[in-house]
Amino acid sequence: MELIFESAHQNNPLRIPYILMSKAKGKTLDTYWGGINIPPRPDSLEIHKVMFQLGHIAWKLAQVRFTKIGSLFEQNGFFVIGECLSKAHILHQRHCLSGIVRGPYANERELYISLIALLIKHACNLPLLEHCFAAPAPSKEDYPNKHQWHDARDLWNDFLNVRKKTDGAANRVDYVIAGQARSFLIPQYASKWSGVTTSPASFPLCHSDLTTNNIFVDDEYNITCIIDWAFTTTVPLPLLLLPPGLPQS
Repeated sequence: MELIFESAHQNNPLRIPYILMSKAKGKTLDTYWGGINIPPRPDSLEIHKVMFQLGHIAWKLAQVRFTKIGSLFEQNGFFVIGECLSKAHILHQRHCLSGIVRGPYANERELYISLIALLIKHACNLPLLEHCFAAPAPSKEDYPNKHQWHDARDLWNDFLNVRKKTDGAANRVDYVIAGQARSFLIPQYASKWSGVTTSPASFPLCHSDLTTNNIFVDDEYNITCIIDWAFTTTVPLPLLLLPPGLPQS
């Protein structure tokens, strides 16, 4: 079986062999860097090795280009770009927000305007979850044992629950203001990349969910498999180049 991509820089579709598999080889990075018991902080050489491989994978994805920004859909045996189903567009009840242009987008500006509109509408109409709309929860890597980490996490939760700080009106206003302020940055941001991105515009594929649960490695930290491509989208090149924050849950 073959995956067939219609590339912006090719007259003929790009064909990539596709192998169905029932089980990913290796273990997830979370097996080595996560779990209930706090492991030693991963050696920098291990992180460097994994990040180097992820960079190579991102480079390969960057060679598959499309003329629009959106999610990958199969249509009549070909893969085409349709409505954007990125995590930012659909998680935390954002899929039900009305009045949002959901793509596909012809350029970066249209995508950024959509993301800002989602942020503002979320702050106005949807619950503000503490892990997404407040200071990050205490990280287990910052504590010598799990008991101290659990105590810090409980204090953090208690603080948020007092008078519903996360879901309060003041917090919502802060996010609306932050969203509106970002609108003024779009022209400046786009101008910085105008000489770097290709012309005519084309956009690379991005996995969009590179967590330690989705990256499989062997005992030597060689990446054996990456799973969960459900949020695969085309993106502006700067977004593809954003490194994932590893280690993470």
